[in-house]
Amino acid sequence: METRQKVKDPVFGYPKWIRGDQLPTQLDVGQHFLFRKGNQRNAPNKEALHRTAEDLQQIWIMACVPTIEQDSIKRKVERLVQKVGKSKAKKGPKVSSDELLGLFDMCSCKCEEGCCSCPSDKKTPEKEREFVKDQRSVRKMFIGQEDKEETTRIQQKL
Repeated sequence: METRQKVKDPVFGYPKWIRGDQLPTQLDVGQHFLFRKGNQRNAPNKEALHRTAEDLQQIWIMACVPTIEQDSIKRKVERLVQKVGKSKAKKGPKVSSDELLGLFDMCSCKCEEGCCSCPSDKKTPEKEREFVKDQRSVRKMFIGQEDKEETTRIQQKL
């Protein structure tokens, strides 16, 4: 049986399920990956990466924000885990807590306000741009209940 101290990661902290009320930070993703990995620390990361990517994508879908492809999400999670692993092994630069508190940005549209040239299926909806901007900076906004009218309108566009 493992104690809490044994499951605590020196960088990510304790494994935990990801909250769904905000877009996740890098720290949230790391903790969720550890949660998905469970007690199988030495097992391959493939299944935990796949499940973590699926869970992350669902949160972004709830926020009505288009994301990069799921394989790209998996690679992005894997790069984060490897970067932190190298930092812990002192084989790479130290990962700062400020860096981990930043948004784990999976948005398919990285355009600044006003001049978006993304294809319509990749474009962040007008109503969600302020939310994404907030999540990339001060993180004061939260994902609310589903707006059924808006969801229907968006789905009809696709």
